[in-house]
Amino acid sequence: GESATGVLMLGSNKAGAGQFWNGNLDEVFYIYSVLTPTQIANLYTSGRFIAGQATDQIGSSHATANGSPEMDALGPFGEELVPTFDGVDDWFDTGGSQLPASDDFTFDVWVKTTSAALSYIATQGWGTNSVARLGLAHLGATTGVIRLWFDSAARGDTTTVVNDGDWHLVRLTRTSGEFNLYVDDMNTAEVTYDSATAINVASTNLRIGNTTSTLLLPGSMSDVSVESGTAQTAADDTADRATYEAAIVARADHYWPLTADTVNA
Repeated sequence: GESATGVLMLGSNKAGAGQFWNGNLDEVFYIYSVLTPTQIANLYTSGRFIAGQATDQIGSSHATANGSPEMDALGPFGEELVPTFDGVDDWFDTGGSQLPASDDFTFDVWVKTTSAALSYIATQGWGTNSVARLGLAHLGATTGVIRLWFDSAARGDTTTVVNDGDWHLVRLTRTSGEFNLYVDDMNTAEVTYDSATAINVASTNLRIGNTTSTLLLPGSMSDVSVESGTAQTAADDTADRATYEAAIVARADHYWPLTADTVNA
């Protein structure tokens, strides 16, 4: 209610009138603007810790949260909240070796970090004494670029720096044994590496933000997707989330948006 002096009051409609609320009140917001439905949802999502699963919007490989990633970062499209990884024990296990051993594929992930620590964006086959393991390492300790790691060796570094606090779209493709790594510009590969070796699919699952060590990425990630078959050579439309999601759903085999509405606490 409102008092005679124009002061907002909670639990009463007028000072001294004796008309008081009998019940519970919680989560009171007073905001001087009209909010969109997404912005309203973000108010109730911010600060929530993920202790369950991130939904695979296409397949059935729902990713399990490890640690407690917190929903407090505005995503790459400036709309829904996405998780922040603490760099200590936060990461997602996608439940399987999602990247095919020998077939062509496209792997996409959005990344945002300011970290100066060496860490991993994604890995597959990183088990004990594993061979043909694949990893995208963030070299924050040196140049802030991304390194393609495959079969026990570094295979090349990007020129684009990703620890500038902005969102970056990272894409790794494989075509007839040739890996290509892109950052933001999907027309020009920054790393190219040829190999006849198959990716390890018998060891650890595809992991987001982790290897099997302590090199966990501090920062945010979202919109992780895997597509088997002919590698994508064109950029998806990033005009807004709805348009981007529609393009990914139409072509990919697995898609983990990691947005507030696709994770459970």
